[in-house]
Amino acid sequence: MKKVLLLISVFFSLHCSQLISQWFEQTESLPVTSTYFCLDAIDANTAYVGTIFYIYKTTNGGTNWLVNLPYANYVDDIYFININTGFHVARTYSGTSFNKTTNAGLNWINVGYLPVLSTYSIVFLNENTGFASTLGALYKTVDGGLN
Repeated sequence: MKKVLLLISVFFSLHCSQLISQWFEQTESLPVTSTYFCLDAIDANTAYVGTIFYIYKTTNGGTNWLVNLPYANYVDDIYFININTGFHVARTYSGTSFNKTTNAGLNWINVGYLPVLSTYSIVFLNENTGFASTLGALYKTVDGGLN
């Protein structure tokens, strides 16, 4: 048993650097240097990143990023339920703006507001049912964010 544990330990110590090296920076082609607040990857090629003033989109695994939405607020979180339908929340002076797209981010429509300054996370089970977490509160919608 000791020999097996020793062999396993040696194997992992020799290959540990290879395990770590599987991460590759994908921000070189982002047009601005900014704080990246959120990320949602739909598949191996398509992902969205939210920053202080923009949402960026990649369709080639992070090699290139394009502005998907020029925005005037802090994008706190993004969540897509499929390749076309997604939601994002952003801080505004009126609270947290809740927005939706049905065409892969080509257009975003404001669905409503949460009565808080920032939202930490959003998750959707389907196009209608979703949750938003904030400091001290949890919100649920069953109508796609209208209420």
